[in-house]
Amino acid sequence: MRFFRLAERRIAEKGGRGVVSFISNYSWSSEPSFVVLRERLLKNFDKFWIENMHGNRNISEYAPDGHTSETVFAQEGFSPGIRQGVVISLWVKTGQSEKPKQVLYCDSFNQAKAKERRQALLSSLDDPHRETRYVKATPTAGNRLSFKPSDVARAYANWPTLIMLARKLPLPGVEECRAGDLFDINRDALEKRIKQYFDPTKNAEDLKPILPGLFQEGANFHPVSARAKFIASELFGADNIVRYAARPFDTRWCYHTICPPLWNRSRPALRQQLGVTKFLVSRFNTAASIEGFPLAMTSGLMDKQMINRNPGAIPLVIQAEKNATQADWFQSVSSNLSPMSVEYIKQLGLPCPDTDRDTAELIWMHALAIGYSPAYLNDNADGIRENWPRIPLPETREALLASAALGREVAALLDTETSVPGVTSGSIRDELKTIAVVSRVGGGALKPAEFFLTAGWGSGGHGSPTMPGKGKTAPRAAGIDEQNADFGSAPTLDVYLNATAYWRNISQPVYDFTIGGYQVIKKWLSYRDQRVLGRAMTMAEIMEVTAMARRLAALVLMQPRLDKNYHAVAAATWTFS
Repeated sequence: MRFFRLAERRIAEKGGRGVVSFISNYSWSSEPSFVVLRERLLKNFDKFWIENMHGNRNISEYAPDGHTSETVFAQEGFSPGIRQGVVISLWVKTGQSEKPKQVLYCDSFNQAKAKERRQALLSSLDDPHRETRYVKATPTAGNRLSFKPSDVARAYANWPTLIMLARKLPLPGVEECRAGDLFDINRDALEKRIKQYFDPTKNAEDLKPILPGLFQEGANFHPVSARAKFIASELFGADNIVRYAARPFDTRWCYHTICPPLWNRSRPALRQQLGVTKFLVSRFNTAASIEGFPLAMTSGLMDKQMINRNPGAIPLVIQAEKNATQADWFQSVSSNLSPMSVEYIKQLGLPCPDTDRDTAELIWMHALAIGYSPAYLNDNADGIRENWPRIPLPETREALLASAALGREVAALLDTETSVPGVTSGSIRDELKTIAVVSRVGGGALKPAEFFLTAGWGSGGHGSPTMPGKGKTAPRAAGIDEQNADFGSAPTLDVYLNATAYWRNISQPVYDFTIGGYQVIKKWLSYRDQRVLGRAMTMAEIMEVTAMARRLAALVLMQPRLDKNYHAVAAATWTFS
C-alpha cells in the first residue's frame, strides 16, 4: 500500500492523472501482443515509472547482484511467491501530450531476500534523491518499443537483422509430443521399436509398454485410429530415420514422416531442405537470464526447443518449391538471400549467389563469425536479447571473405556431423590433446561396469521432462601440460561420470560454454544420466564428450580472432541506401 501512496504523491507532484499497475514482463517482452500494448500506452500516457521486482522462477532469474532473486511477494518459510517475474509500473497522463514521452526504469534493489527487497523498496518512499535511481529508456521501433533501457553500440540499430538478410522467413522446429517415442540416441533401438509399430501382426496392448507415447490420447491424436491409418497408407521406411538436433551439440536420431498426425508438428518445409543444406539457428528474442551465444548450426532436423526460446532455422540455401505438375521435387538450389543481400553481394563484385554456392553462404558464415564474438555480445547485449540479432556487414569484399572464412571454422565446430581435423580427427592439436581425457581414479582403463553416468547429472525421462542435476565436478589448478593462457586464470575441472570414471581437464570457460540458454556440456550429460537413459553409456558416447569439449575449447581459443574481426567490421560497415 505504501507504493500506492508514493504513486499518489508522484501524480500530485506532476499535476496529472495516473494508473498504477502490476504487470508481468510487459515492459520489455518482444512478443507482438506486448509491443502493441506498449504502443497504445505511449499514445495515451505521457510519463512512466517502471520498478523491476524480478522474481521470475520460470527461468531462474538472477537479481542485479548476481544472487537468485525471489519475487518481493515471497514469504520466507511459507511461500516462494508467484512464479512470473513482476514489475510495478506507474503511468501518468499530464495533458501535455505534445511533449516527448518519458519512460523511467529502476532496477537498483539488489537484495537477494524478498524481505530485504521489500524493505529497500519501502525505504525509497522517503528518499529525497529517489529520482536518481531511475534510468531513462528510449522506446523505438528498433527495440520494439521496449520500456527497458538498452545498452547497445551506437550503430547497432542501423544494422540489418538476420531475417532482413534472408529471402525466406526462418522455419520452425519439429514438435513430437509423443513422450520421446519417435527419437532416440541409439539408431538401432529406434528402428527396432518403430518397425514394431508398423507391424500389423502386433496388437496395441503388446505395444503400449514399448511405445507408451504413441498410445496416449492427445490433442487431435487418437492412437488406435492413427496407427491403423499409418499401416494402411505407408510402410516403415529406413530413409525416414534421420538426424535430429535436440539441443546444441546434442544430435540424435528420429523417425520422421510428414504424414499427420504421427508428429504433432512435422514441419514439411523444414524436412524438404534436409540433406540439401545446413541451417543457421537463431531466435526471435530470449527470456533466458544467461543465454550465451544466440546462434547455432545444424545439418539435422531442428527441435522446436533446440535453443531456449522461439528458435528458427534459416537454410543457407533453398531447394526449389514443389511444382504441382511434377511428381518429384526440383533439384535446383538457390540462395536464401533477400534482395537487399543480393544487391550487397553484387556491389562487392562477387559471383551471383544463385549460381555459386560458396557466395550464397558468405553472409551466413559471416553472421556466425560476428555472433560468436564475445565483444559483439558485450557491446550489444540488450539489443540482441530483445530481437533477432543484428549483423553488421563489412564494407569491402576482402573483409567479407575474411570474416566468412572465420565463420566456416565456427560452423564446422558447431555441427557435430562435420569432422574437424586437428580437433576431432587426425592429429589432434597440441593445445587440445589434454582436454577431456577419459580417466579413471587410480589409473588404468575403464571397465564396462564403470560406463554408467551416475554422478547426478539428470533425472526424469521416460515421458516426463528431463531435469538437470548438479552433477559432480572437481576444480583444481591446471597442470603444466594443461595450461593455456587463452583460458584465463580460472581453474580446470575434472568432470565425473561416477565415483570412478571422469573426464580430466575441462577448463572452466569450456564447461560454462552456453548456447541459446543451454550450458552445453551439462545439458548433454543430463540426458545421459543412467536414470534418464536407462542404460550405461557406450564408449563412443563417453568419447563424444571428449570431442564436444575439444570443439568448445577450439571455439574459446578462436575468440581473440573473432573479436578482432568484429571490431574491424563494426568500424567499417556497409551502409545501405
